[in-house]
Order: sequence, then structure tokens, then C-alpha cells
Amino acid sequence: MIHCEGCGIQLQTKDETKPGFIPQAALERDQKYCKRCFRIRHYNELSTIEHDPDIYLQILGQIAQTNSLVVQIIDLFDIAGSWIPGIHRHIGNNPLLLFGNKLDLFPQSIKTGKLKEWIHGYAGEMGVKPIDVVVGSAAKQENLQEVRRAIERYRQDRDVYIVGVTNVGKSTFLNYLLEEPIITTSPYPGTTLDVIHIPIDDNRNIVDTPGIVKKNRLSEWISPQELSEVIPKSRLNPKGYQLNAGQTVFLAALARFDYVE
Repeated sequence: MIHCEGCGIQLQTKDETKPGFIPQAALERDQKYCKRCFRIRHYNELSTIEHDPDIYLQILGQIAQTNSLVVQIIDLFDIAGSWIPGIHRHIGNNPLLLFGNKLDLFPQSIKTGKLKEWIHGYAGEMGVKPIDVVVGSAAKQENLQEVRRAIERYRQDRDVYIVGVTNVGKSTFLNYLLEEPIITTSPYPGTTLDVIHIPIDDNRNIVDTPGIVKKNRLSEWISPQELSEVIPKSRLNPKGYQLNAGQTVFLAALARFDYVE
């Protein structure tokens, strides 16, 4: 049984229309990627794929039977949307380290200490007491040394599970930890399709899990092409608008603010 090194799915050579397809000749390569991952990596080609949220939650629930450090990646721009409901039940008694991603998109005036307090507070409301909180940027490699040190400090000769919902930057973060771009990354949610075990020292593994699908997130409602336009790629700066009662501000075709009175 051979799995794709990019997304973790089991490879197959029989049906090009189904996930995990790889040409027979490509099985001779040292690094084996399914056709979908190959197109993403080399052509930045976005493709949709049907996800079964229940299967992904079952995978997540297996963590409770292990002795591991769990690192949950959350999107600082969408903490509510990127939070895994019932995470404390899924991971059992394993310690939870939170990494708030996409700090590079915030205005420079933002204080990281305030962000950490905000995340701690939100986690508490969700019934979770994280062992620590680190904020940074996987894409820009900001504060990633800090989270690497935190992982080493807290894992204590255990496996490390990387968890998160779709499209929070999990694979980009993991590629930094491995110092080699092995895991396929793309701006479309659900790139990782199965569990990927990456051996590290002392016979332990870093385990990349599929992104949990949340149907109420914006990323699940628009096309891959639209998503690549909507997701910010550079630092956002505040803008001010003077509105009067009865006026409206439209944000493309995604949202609107009505000033009623």
C-alpha cells in the first residue's frame, strides 16, 4: 500500500477520475505524488474534491487513544470559523498547543500580547485550557522558531499531531518544521486527504491530519478561483468610510453593511 507524499491519500493507477490516481510510470519515482498534488505543486492548479466531514472527525478522535502533543492551527482572521468544535473531547487528556497563524496580514500596530490574551479567552469559552499559545505566520516564517521551541519543550518524547480545519495553513506550517517542502500546499481547502506520518528523531513522528471541514465557513461556499482572490496575501490596513443613514457599503459580491440609522 503506497500513499501520496503530498496529501497522504492511498495511490491507485486504475481510475484517473478518482482521488489518488498516479500514472503507472510515476510509481518509479523516489517521491510519489498523486496527479492532483502534482498539478497543484507544479502548475498551481486548483481542483475541488468531495470531503466527508465524519471521516475526518473519526481520524481526529483517534488522537485520544495516543500519548501525544497536539498542535492546533487557527486562523487569526477567523478564530470562530477555524476552531474545531469539541477539540478537548477529540484529543482526550493530551496537552494542546495553539498556534495562531497569518499574523503577517495584521496591521503592524497589533500587539501580539493582546492577541494571545484574546486566544486564551476564546479557548476558555470553548472549555479548553491550552498548554501555551504562540502567534506567527507560516507563510512569512514569523515567530516559527518560537513555536518550534514550544513543541520541543512540551512534546517530551511524544508524537506531535498537527490539527486544524481546512485552509488555516497547516501544511505550510508543517513544511517549515520539516525544513523541506514535502506536504502539498494550496490556497484551496482540503489539500491533505489522509494522515501523513513523518518520522523525526527518537523514533517519534510528526503527524499531519486532514483539515476538518466546516460547511459554514466562507471557503466552503465559493469556488477555488474566487477563494484565491478573496484570501488576503499582504498586510491589511484599516480604511475609514463616512456613511449616512440609508447608505450601504458592498464588499464585492460577498458582504454588505447597511447603515440603517
